[in-house]
Amino acid sequence: SSHFGKGLAPLAVMFPFPPEYGLGGDTVADVVFSVLAEVPEGHQLKLVGSHDFLGRWIPAGGVGLRTDPSAYPKWVACVRLPKGVSVEYKFVKMAPDMTFEWEPCENRSLTPQDTGPAEYGTPRFGEHLPPPSAEEQARFVDEARRWAAQAAPPPRV
Repeated sequence: SSHFGKGLAPLAVMFPFPPEYGLGGDTVADVVFSVLAEVPEGHQLKLVGSHDFLGRWIPAGGVGLRTDPSAYPKWVACVRLPKGVSVEYKFVKMAPDMTFEWEPCENRSLTPQDTGPAEYGTPRFGEHLPPPSAEEQARFVDEARRWAAQAAPPPRV
């Protein structure tokens, strides 16, 4: 009876641009979001932001992040976003009664250019990371691309 895998968004929600939307190939990037957060049992961790597919700042419409006992307290989600479109976002803790707690920090932001991590590192809930070295950037890009490849839905035939 733990919160691992319970009440989290199904994998399809992590990829909000199904092929029938006509978005794919060179127009989108699979962006891997990760955060370290202690979350009470039964609660969810959501990714909420300025884009339609991040809930337009409405926590209930955000993307559910996932964790498991071997990774906790690291939570991860892979979201397909349009390339070149700037988005702002935050992580939000959501209780079963739909009450929520926003990160106590400035909005995070990114403009996806290619498949990779949203940030070069895994920040703690409510904290921003310092700028990474070139080696750290390369390592996080490789790790995010491996994770995105594992999480990506199979191509439609």
